[in-house]
Amino acid sequence: MIQGTLNIRKVVRTDAGKYQCIVRNSIGERRIESALIVTAPLTVNLLPPHQILNIGQEATFTCNVTGYPVHTVSWRKDQRQITVSNRVQLLSRDVLHITALRREDRGMYQCFVYNDIDGAQGTAELKISDVPPTIISVFPEQTAHPGESISLKCISTGNPAPRVTWYLDGIVIGRTGRITLSDYVTDHGHVVSFFNITEIRVEDGGEYKCQVSNDVGSTSHAA
Repeated sequence: MIQGTLNIRKVVRTDAGKYQCIVRNSIGERRIESALIVTAPLTVNLLPPHQILNIGQEATFTCNVTGYPVHTVSWRKDQRQITVSNRVQLLSRDVLHITALRREDRGMYQCFVYNDIDGAQGTAELKISDVPPTIISVFPEQTAHPGESISLKCISTGNPAPRVTWYLDGIVIGRTGRITLSDYVTDHGHVVSFFNITEIRVEDGGEYKCQVSNDVGSTSHAA
């Protein structure tokens, strides 16, 4: 019986593949095939590990993987699967890019990598800087007559999102049958606040003020 042995010392990644043992004689040949799978433990570094950015900026995370093979890569934020959109994109399976950052983008990001026998993950934190409020659109001085209606609008931005309070001659205004107050936040994080009065009366005259505030500051506009 004839035997043949192939020895590979200090196996490297490029040694992976299919090997054939071919036996021939005067009446034919026979082939036996064997596959060599080369693996190395997976490790992941998610870079940069810490980012502190402002609302509206861009963030990029790179999943730096050592080890092989890598079969799948998945991304999560705060343990939830990330949904790709026009704003949140995978530039490749290893690179996550977020444009027009919002406050809700802050949190812990995870990159998970797997093969048939191993798995690893990397984690990075994104913080959104606190920003004092700024009023970006104001209402002008207006003149109205009894029985008419007016609407005042105040648009502000900041992080956290500003709280809006309306005043008349220094006194906080509340909702009544004739007065309505409404706020909403746009996709860009702007807080739009409306103040509406119907059936104006003489006593409604005075200085109206929109004050916006959050945990790091306050500002106002009056007319």
